[in-house]
Amino acid sequence: MINVGINGFGRIGKCTFLQLIHNTNISIKGLNACGIEASEIEDYLRYDTTHRHHLQFTFSILSKDMIQINHHIIKLFQERDAKNIDWKEFDCVYVVEATGAYLTEEKCKAHNCDYVIMSAPPKDNTKTFIYSVNDE
Repeated sequence: MINVGINGFGRIGKCTFLQLIHNTNISIKGLNACGIEASEIEDYLRYDTTHRHHLQFTFSILSKDMIQINHHIIKLFQERDAKNIDWKEFDCVYVVEATGAYLTEEKCKAHNCDYVIMSAPPKDNTKTFIYSVNDE
């Protein structure tokens, strides 16, 4: 099982989340989404007027900062600073950086995890991998 955290729940964070919710080889362990409460996430996902997906999923609120979607039990954060999130505490090996605020290797160290996947071009010499181009 690959444990993942997602930092940012806008356009890219939401698309990444939706791609992972049915994948049983991946467990979404944490989601940093400023400005959205646990009670709002289900509607935010189900009634997406931009992408108009038709994904079916189960959703339940476990507490004010824990939700379950399908097999994923997800800790919710509302932090503007990645240093305030201990991704390793929730066994996140990978963090998808979807805010666009952490685009250098140095800034990504604030995430405290083994790997950070930037969803925007880096602003330093961090290697860029593009699926089907240079992913091997």
